[in-house]
Amino acid sequence: MLACQHYMAPKELQDVILAGNVICTFIFCMEMALKMTAFGVKGYFFHQGSQENEEPSDTKTYRQRSDSAMTNRLEFVLVVMSVPEFFLTDSATITAFRCFRLVRLIQLTQTWPRLQKVAVALAEACAEAIYLFILLLVFLFI
Repeated sequence: MLACQHYMAPKELQDVILAGNVICTFIFCMEMALKMTAFGVKGYFFHQGSQENEEPSDTKTYRQRSDSAMTNRLEFVLVVMSVPEFFLTDSATITAFRCFRLVRLIQLTQTWPRLQKVAVALAEACAEAIYLFILLLVFLFI
């Protein structure tokens, strides 16, 4: 949906993109509100379910709490950036902030090991493909 918007797009496509944007923003706002209600504002932005002075005995548990707090901060920034987009409908700068929503997909690679393997394989393939593109450019200009 993020990649569908283009210059001179049909009105129907623009309406579908706008509806999808409204639905996604509403879902993200509701998720943020539910998490803030469940964890409290301090628990949402900092370590969830633990006290400030309390050190968990397990390092993995501490890292998971820290990662979830960082994810919550990122989600908060994304929601705050997406709300003004509805009031500034023709601003290309605000619309460009939609790309930051892709960061949420990148964060999924940290929680899903198989998706992480796919992402690493794609990154390695792109790194190797650079040489092919350079070779094609050499043939193009010769």
